[in-house]
Amino acid sequence: MSTAVTNAIQIDRNHPRKVSPVVYGWHYEEIGLIGDGGLYAEMIRNRNFTQGGPAPGMAIENGRYRDIPRNDLPGRRPEPPCDLEGWSAVGKGISLRRIQTDAQPRRFAMRMTCSATDSSLQGAANAGFLGIRIEQGRKYRLTLHLSAAQPGMGVRAAVFHHDTPLTSCATIRTVPAERTCFELTLTGEQTCDDGLFLLSPLQAGCI
Repeated sequence: MSTAVTNAIQIDRNHPRKVSPVVYGWHYEEIGLIGDGGLYAEMIRNRNFTQGGPAPGMAIENGRYRDIPRNDLPGRRPEPPCDLEGWSAVGKGISLRRIQTDAQPRRFAMRMTCSATDSSLQGAANAGFLGIRIEQGRKYRLTLHLSAAQPGMGVRAAVFHHDTPLTSCATIRTVPAERTCFELTLTGEQTCDDGLFLLSPLQAGCI
């Protein structure tokens, strides 16, 4: 058990230092995963589905943000950002789509549709931040907010490396029609730096 460390910051108002007028604070650029996945140590990338897509108040036309001067090479078109950054469909018969949950801005959910289940790995996959690290014997808390379009739908969640499970599988046999919070625990069965979280449907349908 760790002991809290208390520090004090003292400000000397009698001996100020001159600061350039263009320096007013500190910032970092989110290019090295030092925000999400770093300072905020979340293992699932884009957990609330707000990452990706046009920035608030912006629109994309012909593969470019509208009304912003650009200096691209001739004939070069940047691709529009993915609506589900960090998530991908795995296996046959799986499709993923981002939907807006209500009238509030930037509140989204992911809709997973399964046309048919089979014995192979299938579902919505998330590789985290350059792979999900799992340690043998460690417990991992998983929170899911789920609703099902059809009665009797269920899901299974685990972390895999290729076809090998790295954690125990957590199963929800019945997902209700109303959005419900499920608190689950996954236990690491193998140590690996390159895991892939997979949420798999147990039946054909939409969650």
